[in-house]
Amino acid sequence: MTDWSKISDIDMATATRIAKRAIELGVELDYVDICMAIEKCHISNPLDLYGLLEANASDLIHDVTGIYRHLNWGTDELEDCFIPKYSKKQ
Repeated sequence: MTDWSKISDIDMATATRIAKRAIELGVELDYVDICMAIEKCHISNPLDLYGLLEANASDLIHDVTGIYRHLNWGTDELEDCFIPKYSKKQ
């Protein structure tokens, strides 16, 4: 179960901005699902959210779609050896 107390309001707001940008760039995923995937991932695998927000289009799309596809929604962990480019865990 996700411990939502581990993510700040500022980080949640940044995740929503990332999701909005991803949709504007043509990512065909649900906006709310993108937000939740980024937030859940950030809790278990800290991301450079500000870097991701400002990333070039291909890096942002890579990380957003990769997080969405490889996130275990039950454990909030990334699977299949996927590491986002904007992960703080390298």
